[in-house]
Amino acid sequence: MGLLRLMADWHIDRHGPRMTAISKWAAADPRHAAEFTLQHPAGYVSELTMEAIGKAWAGTDPAGALESAAARAGGLSSTMAAAVLKAWAGANLTDAANWLAGTDARTRDSLSPAFVGTWAKHDAPGALDWCQSNLAGSSLIQAVGAVLKGAADTDIAGAAALVASLNPSPARAEAAVAVARKWFPDALSGETLKPEAVAWLSGLDPYSVKRVLDTPVEWTWAGSDPSSMAAFLVSSNAAQVSTSA
Repeated sequence: MGLLRLMADWHIDRHGPRMTAISKWAAADPRHAAEFTLQHPAGYVSELTMEAIGKAWAGTDPAGALESAAARAGGLSSTMAAAVLKAWAGANLTDAANWLAGTDARTRDSLSPAFVGTWAKHDAPGALDWCQSNLAGSSLIQAVGAVLKGAADTDIAGAAALVASLNPSPARAEAAVAVARKWFPDALSGETLKPEAVAWLSGLDPYSVKRVLDTPVEWTWAGSDPSSMAAFLVSSNAAQVSTSA
Protein backbone atom coordinates (compact mmCIF):
# COMPACT_ATOMS: atom_id res chain seq x y z
CA MET A 1 0.00 0.00 0.00
CA GLY A 2 2.83 2.34 0.87
CA LEU A 3 4.42 1.85 -2.53
CA LEU A 4 1.20 2.69 -4.36
CA ARG A 5 0.69 5.78 -2.21
CA LEU A 6 4.24 6.97 -2.88
CA MET A 7 3.98 6.41 -6.64
CA ALA A 8 0.70 8.32 -6.68
CA ASP A 9 2.10 11.18 -4.56
CA TRP A 10 5.28 11.41 -6.65
CA HIS A 11 3.40 11.09 -9.98
CA ILE A 12 5.38 8.03 -11.05
CA ASP A 13 2.84 6.77 -13.57
CA ARG A 14 4.83 5.15 -16.39
CA HIS A 15 6.61 2.36 -14.55
CA GLY A 16 5.37 -0.76 -12.82
CA PRO A 17 6.86 -2.60 -9.83
CA ARG A 18 7.12 -6.36 -9.47
CA MET A 19 3.64 -7.66 -8.79
CA THR A 20 4.48 -10.51 -6.37
CA ALA A 21 3.74 -8.51 -3.22
CA ILE A 22 0.78 -6.77 -4.90
CA SER A 23 -0.77 -10.15 -5.76
CA LYS A 24 -0.45 -11.38 -2.18
CA TRP A 25 -1.97 -8.15 -0.86
CA ALA A 26 -4.83 -8.38 -3.36
CA ALA A 27 -5.56 -12.00 -2.48
CA ALA A 28 -5.83 -11.20 1.23
CA ASP A 29 -8.60 -8.60 0.79
CA PRO A 30 -9.35 -7.78 -2.85
CA ARG A 31 -12.20 -5.38 -2.08
CA HIS A 32 -10.03 -3.22 0.16
CA ALA A 33 -7.16 -3.43 -2.34
CA ALA A 34 -9.42 -2.19 -5.14
CA GLU A 35 -10.79 0.68 -3.06
CA PHE A 36 -7.30 1.75 -2.00
CA THR A 37 -5.99 1.63 -5.57
CA LEU A 38 -8.87 3.73 -6.84
CA GLN A 39 -8.16 6.31 -4.15
CA HIS A 40 -4.47 6.54 -5.13
CA PRO A 41 -4.33 6.47 -8.95
CA ALA A 42 -0.81 6.17 -10.38
CA GLY A 43 -1.19 5.51 -14.09
CA TYR A 44 0.38 2.32 -15.39
CA VAL A 45 1.14 0.87 -11.97
CA SER A 46 -2.52 1.23 -11.02
CA GLU A 47 -3.56 -0.61 -14.17
CA LEU A 48 -1.23 -3.49 -13.32
CA THR A 49 -2.49 -3.48 -9.75
CA MET A 50 -6.13 -3.60 -10.77
CA GLU A 51 -5.39 -6.49 -13.11
CA ALA A 52 -3.76 -8.38 -10.23
CA ILE A 53 -6.70 -7.58 -7.97
CA GLY A 54 -9.15 -8.76 -10.60
CA LYS A 55 -7.37 -12.10 -11.01
CA ALA A 56 -7.26 -12.61 -7.25
CA TRP A 57 -10.89 -11.63 -6.69
CA ALA A 58 -12.06 -13.88 -9.51
CA GLY A 59 -10.79 -16.86 -7.53
CA THR A 60 -13.12 -16.20 -4.59
CA ASP A 61 -16.11 -14.11 -5.72
CA PRO A 62 -16.10 -13.18 -9.42
CA ALA A 63 -19.72 -12.03 -9.48
CA GLY A 64 -19.16 -9.78 -6.47
CA ALA A 65 -16.00 -8.39 -8.04
CA LEU A 66 -17.83 -7.53 -11.26
CA GLU A 67 -20.70 -5.92 -9.38
CA SER A 68 -18.20 -3.80 -7.44
CA ALA A 69 -16.49 -2.73 -10.67
CA ALA A 70 -19.82 -1.90 -12.32
CA ALA A 71 -20.71 0.40 -9.42
CA ARG A 72 -17.63 2.55 -10.09
CA ALA A 73 -17.14 4.35 -13.37
CA GLY A 74 -13.70 4.82 -14.84
CA GLY A 75 -10.89 3.11 -16.66
CA LEU A 76 -9.35 1.40 -13.62
CA SER A 77 -12.64 -0.25 -12.69
CA SER A 78 -13.01 -1.41 -16.28
CA THR A 79 -9.49 -2.81 -16.19
CA MET A 80 -10.30 -4.82 -13.09
CA ALA A 81 -13.61 -6.03 -14.52
CA ALA A 82 -11.92 -7.30 -17.68
CA ALA A 83 -9.31 -9.16 -15.62
CA VAL A 84 -12.03 -10.72 -13.46
CA LEU A 85 -14.03 -11.90 -16.44
CA LYS A 86 -10.99 -13.32 -18.23
CA ALA A 87 -10.02 -15.31 -15.15
CA TRP A 88 -13.60 -16.45 -14.53
CA ALA A 89 -14.06 -17.54 -18.14
CA GLY A 90 -10.85 -19.53 -17.93
CA ALA A 91 -12.03 -21.32 -14.79
CA ASN A 92 -15.78 -21.68 -15.43
CA LEU A 93 -16.92 -20.58 -18.86
CA THR A 94 -20.59 -21.44 -18.35
CA ASP A 95 -21.01 -19.41 -15.17
CA ALA A 96 -19.15 -16.46 -16.69
CA ALA A 97 -21.29 -16.61 -19.84
CA ASN A 98 -24.52 -16.79 -17.84
CA TRP A 99 -23.52 -13.80 -15.73
CA LEU A 100 -22.59 -11.72 -18.75
CA ALA A 101 -25.73 -12.63 -20.70
CA GLY A 102 -27.87 -11.62 -17.73
CA THR A 103 -26.29 -8.25 -17.06
CA ASP A 104 -27.32 -4.89 -18.52
CA ALA A 105 -26.53 -4.11 -22.15
CA ARG A 106 -23.91 -1.46 -21.35
CA THR A 107 -21.90 -3.80 -19.13
CA ARG A 108 -22.28 -6.69 -21.57
CA ASP A 109 -21.06 -4.58 -24.47
CA SER A 110 -18.01 -3.26 -22.62
CA LEU A 111 -16.89 -6.63 -21.20
CA SER A 112 -17.67 -8.92 -24.12
CA PRO A 113 -14.27 -8.54 -25.87
CA ALA A 114 -12.40 -9.71 -22.76
CA PHE A 115 -14.78 -12.62 -22.30
CA VAL A 116 -14.89 -13.93 -25.87
CA GLY A 117 -11.16 -13.42 -26.36
CA THR A 118 -10.54 -15.92 -23.55
CA TRP A 119 -13.23 -18.30 -24.80
CA ALA A 120 -11.86 -18.24 -28.36
CA LYS A 121 -8.52 -19.71 -27.31
CA HIS A 122 -10.17 -23.15 -27.12
CA ASP A 123 -13.51 -22.70 -28.94
CA ALA A 124 -13.47 -19.86 -31.44
CA PRO A 125 -16.65 -20.94 -33.34
CA GLY A 126 -18.59 -21.10 -30.07
CA ALA A 127 -17.36 -17.67 -29.02
CA LEU A 128 -18.27 -16.28 -32.41
CA ASP A 129 -21.78 -17.73 -32.22
CA TRP A 130 -22.22 -16.13 -28.78
CA CYS A 131 -21.22 -12.74 -30.19
CA GLN A 132 -23.69 -12.98 -33.03
CA SER A 133 -26.50 -14.01 -30.67
CA ASN A 134 -25.90 -11.42 -27.96
CA LEU A 135 -24.33 -8.34 -29.57
CA ALA A 136 -24.92 -5.86 -32.37
CA GLY A 137 -23.37 -2.80 -33.97
CA SER A 138 -19.97 -1.58 -32.83
CA SER A 139 -20.02 -3.95 -29.85
CA LEU A 140 -20.33 -6.92 -32.19
CA ILE A 141 -17.49 -5.63 -34.36
CA GLN A 142 -15.12 -5.22 -31.40
CA ALA A 143 -16.04 -8.59 -29.92
CA VAL A 144 -15.57 -10.46 -33.20
CA GLY A 145 -12.15 -8.88 -33.50
CA ALA A 146 -11.36 -10.12 -29.97
CA VAL A 147 -12.55 -13.62 -30.86
CA LEU A 148 -10.20 -13.84 -33.81
CA LYS A 149 -7.32 -12.35 -31.85
CA GLY A 150 -7.76 -15.05 -29.21
CA ALA A 151 -8.13 -17.75 -31.84
CA ALA A 152 -5.03 -16.59 -33.71
CA ASP A 153 -2.98 -16.90 -30.53
CA THR A 154 -3.46 -20.67 -30.58
CA ASP A 155 -4.31 -21.64 -34.19
CA ILE A 156 -3.51 -19.08 -36.87
CA ALA A 157 -4.59 -21.27 -39.78
CA GLY A 158 -7.89 -22.10 -38.10
CA ALA A 159 -8.49 -18.44 -37.31
CA ALA A 160 -7.80 -17.47 -40.92
CA ALA A 161 -10.26 -20.10 -42.13
CA LEU A 162 -12.89 -18.79 -39.72
CA VAL A 163 -12.50 -15.26 -41.10
CA ALA A 164 -12.79 -16.61 -44.65
CA SER A 165 -16.08 -18.31 -43.71
CA LEU A 166 -17.71 -15.07 -42.57
CA ASN A 167 -19.89 -12.95 -44.81
CA PRO A 168 -18.43 -9.57 -45.84
CA SER A 169 -19.15 -7.03 -43.09
CA PRO A 170 -17.37 -4.58 -40.79
CA ALA A 171 -17.11 -7.40 -38.24
CA ARG A 172 -15.36 -9.62 -40.77
CA ALA A 173 -12.96 -6.79 -41.60
CA GLU A 174 -12.11 -6.37 -37.91
CA ALA A 175 -11.54 -10.10 -37.65
CA ALA A 176 -9.26 -10.01 -40.68
CA VAL A 177 -7.16 -7.27 -39.07
CA ALA A 178 -6.77 -9.37 -35.90
CA VAL A 179 -5.53 -12.38 -37.87
CA ALA A 180 -3.25 -10.36 -40.14
CA ARG A 181 -1.56 -8.67 -37.17
CA LYS A 182 -0.62 -12.13 -35.92
CA TRP A 183 0.18 -13.80 -39.23
CA PHE A 184 2.18 -11.13 -41.04
CA PRO A 185 5.83 -11.03 -39.88
CA ASP A 186 7.33 -8.09 -38.09
CA ALA A 187 9.63 -5.91 -40.17
CA LEU A 188 12.57 -6.74 -37.88
CA SER A 189 11.97 -10.50 -37.79
CA GLY A 190 13.82 -11.27 -41.00
CA GLU A 191 10.98 -13.58 -42.05
CA THR A 192 9.11 -13.54 -45.35
CA LEU A 193 5.36 -13.76 -45.56
CA LYS A 194 3.98 -17.26 -46.07
CA PRO A 195 2.28 -17.74 -49.47
CA GLU A 196 -0.84 -19.10 -47.76
CA ALA A 197 -1.22 -15.81 -45.90
CA VAL A 198 -1.14 -13.86 -49.16
CA ALA A 199 -3.65 -16.28 -50.70
CA TRP A 200 -5.92 -15.84 -47.68
CA LEU A 201 -5.82 -12.07 -47.93
CA SER A 202 -6.44 -12.20 -51.68
CA GLY A 203 -9.61 -14.20 -51.11
CA LEU A 204 -11.22 -11.65 -48.80
CA ASP A 205 -13.68 -8.96 -49.85
CA PRO A 206 -12.27 -5.56 -50.89
CA TYR A 207 -13.34 -3.79 -47.68
CA SER A 208 -11.60 -6.35 -45.48
CA VAL A 209 -8.43 -6.18 -47.57
CA LYS A 210 -8.42 -2.40 -47.38
CA ARG A 211 -8.90 -2.47 -43.60
CA VAL A 212 -5.93 -4.81 -43.22
CA LEU A 213 -3.75 -2.59 -45.39
CA ASP A 214 -4.83 0.53 -43.49
CA THR A 215 -3.26 -0.81 -40.28
CA PRO A 216 0.41 -1.16 -39.27
CA VAL A 217 0.34 -4.47 -41.16
CA GLU A 218 0.99 -2.34 -44.24
CA TRP A 219 4.34 -1.20 -42.84
CA THR A 220 5.40 -4.54 -41.36
CA TRP A 221 4.69 -6.28 -44.67
CA ALA A 222 6.54 -3.64 -46.65
CA GLY A 223 9.51 -3.86 -44.31
CA SER A 224 9.71 -7.65 -44.06
CA ASP A 225 8.84 -8.79 -47.59
CA PRO A 226 8.39 -5.89 -50.04
CA SER A 227 8.50 -8.09 -53.15
CA SER A 228 5.43 -10.12 -52.16
CA MET A 229 3.60 -6.94 -51.17
CA ALA A 230 4.42 -5.35 -54.51
CA ALA A 231 3.11 -8.40 -56.35
CA PHE A 232 -0.07 -8.31 -54.29
CA LEU A 233 -0.67 -4.64 -54.99
CA VAL A 234 -0.15 -5.09 -58.72
CA SER A 235 -2.82 -7.79 -58.77
CA SER A 236 -5.29 -5.83 -56.60
CA ASN A 237 -8.03 -3.46 -57.69
CA ALA A 238 -8.34 0.14 -56.60
CA ALA A 239 -11.10 -0.62 -54.03
CA GLN A 240 -8.72 -2.82 -52.05
CA VAL A 241 -5.78 -0.50 -51.54
CA SER A 242 -5.05 3.03 -50.42
CA THR A 243 -2.56 5.42 -51.96
CA SER A 244 -0.28 5.02 -48.94
CA ALA A 245 -0.03 1.27 -49.56
